[in-house]
Amino acid sequence: MTTNTTDPKAARAQLRQEISALIKPYTSTLPQPPFSTGELIVMALVCRDKQSLKAADIMHWIVKQLRFYRNRALEEYSQRIERIWSETKVVVPGFNEALCHYDLPVTRTLGPRSERSDHFTYSITTAAARLYLRSYLANGSTGKFPFLRLPAELRNHIYELTFSFADGPGLSVNKSGGLSMLVQHPGDDSYAKDWWPGNRGRYDVRQLPPLPEILALLLVCKQVFGEALPYFYQLNPLHVTSLENLTALAQRMPPSRLEHLNHLSIELDAHYRYANDVESYRRFPQTVKALGAIKDLKTLEIETNDKMWLSMRPANRQALGRKTLFKKFAQIPGMKKLAELAVSAGSFNLRGEAPELRKYLDSEMEMIKKARDKQDGNQDADSGKGKKRKATAEDTDAPSGGKKRTRRMKQAVSSPQEGDAA
Repeated sequence: MTTNTTDPKAARAQLRQEISALIKPYTSTLPQPPFSTGELIVMALVCRDKQSLKAADIMHWIVKQLRFYRNRALEEYSQRIERIWSETKVVVPGFNEALCHYDLPVTRTLGPRSERSDHFTYSITTAAARLYLRSYLANGSTGKFPFLRLPAELRNHIYELTFSFADGPGLSVNKSGGLSMLVQHPGDDSYAKDWWPGNRGRYDVRQLPPLPEILALLLVCKQVFGEALPYFYQLNPLHVTSLENLTALAQRMPPSRLEHLNHLSIELDAHYRYANDVESYRRFPQTVKALGAIKDLKTLEIETNDKMWLSMRPANRQALGRKTLFKKFAQIPGMKKLAELAVSAGSFNLRGEAPELRKYLDSEMEMIKKARDKQDGNQDADSGKGKKRKATAEDTDAPSGGKKRTRRMKQAVSSPQEGDAA
């Protein structure tokens, strides 16, 4: 059931009535309601009188309205009275995760600085709530939509809307390929505009669906695959927070997809040199080489420090074929490929306490650029010489009457009867 009213209060009241009808069978019975945790959160935000709610308020509504969760809360309370040190059960499974999920269409607002840093309030618009609960509130659609008959410009716009996530520092990739997104708090004007370590405490992390689920549209057909594939990698900056995650990214992402990546940021912690991650160090040259598959890298940002490389653990050095400490970055396998990657980027930014790495990259990048300029100049010169030799050959090899002989040969080929007669 839907409403056509343009009055926001009336539309909200109508949606509350529909939600009340949905949950009524579960207010006094024990079976677990079929609603997901995200749907329960949206229902609570709509049905409470307040414009915005804290997480505790949302939980209170769920427990109070639905008997299944009310019983779970009573069981947990009784258990804590009997054995205070017993493990706590979650009353509403996945509650905290659902609050942070990207698909939940709520506005998350950070409270004043005088309050705790984890104090958030949540709100939702009536239209967003109705859309989120559409599987219960709207009639199911039937038939097929002729998507491929849409104009190419419209299909491309749909791909952009489907694969482009909210503005922010980018999508963070972990070693298993999982994605999360860093977003700005709407109520925090002082939120830093970047995501580097000094601002890590002010992250607002939203969990994203698994990558196969995000890219499920590509499985429709070969045409959609070819049209839509580049959009996800071109529109979303990828943010990698460790050498291990960078290694996994290069291994898991085939060149056919990696080539479309436009924005990459790599954050390598100063303490990572203590990590027992021999395999990631050993594969570092291959990892950087694999990143060379990126064809149009518009921005590359790296956060690291000299100590991670010049003071690494013995086992990590040995994985790179070195027994003693590296004295300069030119000795570290893979660093030249890193310089080549930086040269290929439209914009490169190195951050962190890394003066030696900066000096090495500046010098190496300058040499790479000069070598490429020289090679391009030689190719232009060779191309010019080739054209001149061709022109000279035509001038010297064409005697008087040559054109007439050529015309006669062509006439012979095109007029076989005359040729036979001759």
